[in-house]
Amino acid sequence: METVTGKVSEVIRRARPGPIKAMVDVRLTSDSKKMLVRLAPIEFLEEKKFAVKQGEVLSVSGYRMTTAEGKFLVAIEVRRGSQTLRLRHSPGKPAWKEGAP
Repeated sequence: METVTGKVSEVIRRARPGPIKAMVDVRLTSDSKKMLVRLAPIEFLEEKKFAVKQGEVLSVSGYRMTTAEGKFLVAIEVRRGSQTLRLRHSPGKPAWKEGAP
C-alpha cells in the first residue's frame, strides 16, 4: 500500500452500467507528477458528504492497479484536512457494499 498527497487537478465521473450511476476518479498532481485515483461511486461519496472538488488537496492511501482502463491507484482511504473516509476494507472489499450478500 502507498500514500500519495496532491492537489485535485480533475474530477472524473465515469458512467457505469447497473445500479451504480457513476464511479468517481480524480487526477492528483504532486511534484509535477499526475496520478489517476479511483475513489468510489458518486452515490457513496454523496451519502458520506464527501464531495471532491478541483483544487482541493487530498491524501490517498491505496494500491496500484492496471486494467484495460489504464493504470491507477485504487483508494482504500482518503483524507481531506481533518476528514477521513474509508472506501475499501481488506482485502479490497468496497465499503459501499457493506451488508450486501
